Amino acid sequence: MGPDSTPAASALARLEAWITKEDFAGWDPYDALNSPLLKALSLGTRYGGIFWVQLVKRLPVNLRPLLAVPRGWNPKGIGLFLHASALRGSSEDRERITRFGSWLLDHANRDYGGMGWGYNFPWPGRSFYCPAGMPTVVNTAYIGQAFLRAWRATGEERWLDGARGAARFVHEGLPLSAEDASGRCAAYTPIDRARIPNANMLGAALLIAVGSRTGEEAWITEGRARMNYSLARQAADGSWPYGEAANQQWIDSFHTGYNLLSLAQGARFTGDAAWQAALRKGLDFYLDHFFEPDGSVPTFHDRRWPLDPHAQAHALITLKDLSFLDPRCADLRQAVRARLLEWQEEEGWFCYWITEKRRIRIPFMRWIQAWVYAALVYDACGEAEFNLPAGVA
Repeated sequence: MGPDSTPAASALARLEAWITKEDFAGWDPYDALNSPLLKALSLGTRYGGIFWVQLVKRLPVNLRPLLAVPRGWNPKGIGLFLHASALRGSSEDRERITRFGSWLLDHANRDYGGMGWGYNFPWPGRSFYCPAGMPTVVNTAYIGQAFLRAWRATGEERWLDGARGAARFVHEGLPLSAEDASGRCAAYTPIDRARIPNANMLGAALLIAVGSRTGEEAWITEGRARMNYSLARQAADGSWPYGEAANQQWIDSFHTGYNLLSLAQGARFTGDAAWQAALRKGLDFYLDHFFEPDGSVPTFHDRRWPLDPHAQAHALITLKDLSFLDPRCADLRQAVRARLLEWQEEEGWFCYWITEKRRIRIPFMRWIQAWVYAALVYDACGEAEFNLPAGVA
């Protein structure tokens, strides 16, 4: 890891001690409707829910204890903890693999085919209202990848079965939101028709990765079609907007990173030359637009503020994963790591947002702590790919 290994190892140990003390449970930026009061005040409407969720999310102080919002286990957060435990693989990590993996299997949604995972809170989006527990392709893809890592670390067939269940949901449980000559796009959840590149590509990568392990050719074929659809929407400069809708045209760093890692995994499995070229073009945009001289990773490509440790942590993962493509990644990785460590609080957790005027000091478990934890574990381990590569059994 270089000269920053000791500070990074110390930061990881402090974060791990705090997370363990909290038993991996916490609040989330979007969990306001877990408050009985705010759920009632929203009147069950999407716009009422958006109002309260965004208000509580943007406050510089944490009102969740006063609003009776419970701390809980978030499936995506637990998936990230499972992934990190499988990457590191100590004896304690093996115990955690069993605990986290078993919990995820027990809490999977099996209503749409296979196994899917949502959030432990309802969230109203710009296009639809998602009830608590409604599975999403993003959560399911990350948890499926974590199960692949757990299977690799332990050899236990039940974790490969978990990955199969996730792939089956991605294949069967999501309606198509678009189909044309370039390929197909799946929805974000079973109840919407959104066209979101990062979601479609995450699902595609999981289908290809699991299908390549299990011999499910239909999953590989569908994964290729979904990846090709999103590659056809890559802009000439290498970027992707968050979504295709008119109100989803922003470009941000961590969703761009999701796209790049999904594409990199798909390219490793398939060897597709067009995907490799798109990956290089996308990486050029990413490196040119999301890294400041002080190591900060802005959330958005056209403005510096706010800074978000989530984006910083995912950049650390992305830079390591794609360092074989561009020598700039190694120097940027050191600067990004050093900047990230500056945002650790005395108790060991990492702050939420850094604005031009202040830090927002709220210890969100899934959005910040799980991502930083996974990033620091991956940064320190010997693996060269965050997701399971093609040549590793």
